Amino acid sequence: MTNAPTLLGYVGAVAGASVSVRQYEGIASGIAIIGGRSYRVGQVGSFVRIPQGYHDLYGIISDVGATATPETLVDAQARGERWMKVQLVGEVIETNFGDR
Repeated sequence: MTNAPTLLGYVGAVAGASVSVRQYEGIASGIAIIGGRSYRVGQVGSFVRIPQGYHDLYGIISDVGATATPETLVDAQARGERWMKVQLVGEVIETNFGDR
């Protein structure tokens, strides 16, 4: 899964509707070309999808950089990693197994 073109990062912490995401090292902030279309990647205002089995959560990136580091990790070694904060805005629930 680490070579998936849509992988942006991994969820590191959740607080209410705010999700802290540790950015995957293989992705650079900017533009990614997927299937011949360009997408904004890792930028404030970008939409993200967080797959949860048969549920998909959707959110908008609200913060990128040092200020997006989860409060529980501010003094930890993870502070040197790249973090993003995502505000959840909705979800999609699959009703049938075959719909995907």
